[in-house]
Amino acid sequence: MGYQGWWMLGVVPDGAAAAVGWPGRPAGAEERLAWWRAHPGAGRAELRALFESWGHVEEDEELDPVRWELLRMLEERPEQERWVFGLRKAFPFHALAFALGPDGVERLPGWGGEFVWDAGQVRERLPEVEAVLGVGGAARESAFGRAAEWLAEEGDGEGEVAELFEAPLRVLRAAARAGEGAMGVEMVF
Repeated sequence: MGYQGWWMLGVVPDGAAAAVGWPGRPAGAEERLAWWRAHPGAGRAELRALFESWGHVEEDEELDPVRWELLRMLEERPEQERWVFGLRKAFPFHALAFALGPDGVERLPGWGGEFVWDAGQVRERLPEVEAVLGVGGAARESAFGRAAEWLAEEGDGEGEVAELFEAPLRVLRAAARAGEGAMGVEMVF
């Protein structure tokens, strides 16, 4: 049976970001990154299993209602303040993770593409996310190539690789300009 993995990011009201009670990185996150660092030559099947262990179960009774609440906050936002990317048979964030490696993933918001930041966190952490996703030159070409490889091999097609790097920055920059919070969730359908 197939599925569609979605990664959705957007600007949310600052007070709402603080009120939803997002749990942050789960227990075991550091151990999973340590395993990845210790196995730099891990094959695609091992990495897929690792990425899938980050969450994204079809039904999460605790977090799914929070995810839906966050998504409802995006309904009235202008297009430049939200982003949605779907991929058949894979999760978009996994392609980005494969491209960046464990050190890059560790510097991104939250865990596995999921986060809720208030305005202060957006302002504080935006420069670090810009440093990770805004790579240039040969590093950019290499990262884009790895993301495209994951999308083609694990998903169903190549997708828009540049979006994986540029859209999260666009959303976080919009949140910083507006003095608002930001969120990212992954869901499967």
